[in-house]
Amino acid sequence: MKGFTPFPEKIFSMATLLFPLSPTNSSSVDSVIKDKALNGFKIGYDGSATAATLKVWIIGGGPGGLTAACEAARLGHEVSLFEARKRVGGQLRFAAQVPHKEVYGRWIERLAERAARLGVDIITGQEVNEDTIRNCKPDAVILASGARPNYPEVEGIHLSHVC
Repeated sequence: MKGFTPFPEKIFSMATLLFPLSPTNSSSVDSVIKDKALNGFKIGYDGSATAATLKVWIIGGGPGGLTAACEAARLGHEVSLFEARKRVGGQLRFAAQVPHKEVYGRWIERLAERAARLGVDIITGQEVNEDTIRNCKPDAVILASGARPNYPEVEGIHLSHVC
């Protein structure tokens, strides 16, 4: 979905939960955050429920996407979370496999359970593309596609017997 913004006023990053963006500055999320932070602006919002219920889509089921889904549902929106893989958790699923780091897995499980309790529709194994967005017309989309694996440049790291 890189470079695709058919509805710029409706394609948000996680930062948009904190700072509303207009179509003219939707590509400068980082500059908005930096500007607000450098000028002493307190990052946050009042957290009260909204007057209008929106159909909100979260794209990405890692910790950021799950947290955004929980918060949007808590605020009274109709939320669907889409994860391309078969399970939510993002890169933390891999971190949880390291000895003594199981807490990451429990954290993801709790976030997913909380999202389900709040009524979030969690859809796994499905990618979202521009046609899906155009055809289904959600009111808002939050991109929370998250981290990518970081492989060190070590000779032989991709061999089958290397974990």
